[in-house]
Amino acid sequence: MECPKCGREFAAKSAYHGCGNYTVEGYLAGKNPEGVALFHLLAEQARKLPGVSVAAAKTQITFRVRANFMMVGVSGCGIQGYIALPRPTPKPYFKKIVAASSRRHGHQFRITDAATLSDFVKLLPEAVAMVSDTPVEPKRAAKSSIGREINALYRADRRP
Repeated sequence: MECPKCGREFAAKSAYHGCGNYTVEGYLAGKNPEGVALFHLLAEQARKLPGVSVAAAKTQITFRVRANFMMVGVSGCGIQGYIALPRPTPKPYFKKIVAASSRRHGHQFRITDAATLSDFVKLLPEAVAMVSDTPVEPKRAAKSSIGREINALYRADRRP
């Protein structure tokens, strides 16, 4: 779906937004240089992932693939916002985690240094996979040999 006024694309019909011709550069103008530098580092890492686009709104910048997965604002010498992840992921920079559904958890964050940001960007692939067309397959632990033996015995007992 696309807004007829501003041309913004949406994954869902009738999604709310504020129409306007906003730019990332316009949003960042006049903001604290330390916060802007952190934002640029984050945007650089996010753009390395397939299909990620960055768009400005009046009060924040959105990162999206098919749908938004992260909203970021520059505040003082840091960045803050929300990232959607498929599971609750407690970290010191997450101030609040809210379950939107069993498979989507909103994480409110505040980041004020590059070291914390380097840990945060490790979560971006999960967030992108959640809103893209390619689902994330959970990592499975390798089965032990005893587990395989038990499964084989169970299957053998169930055969007619």
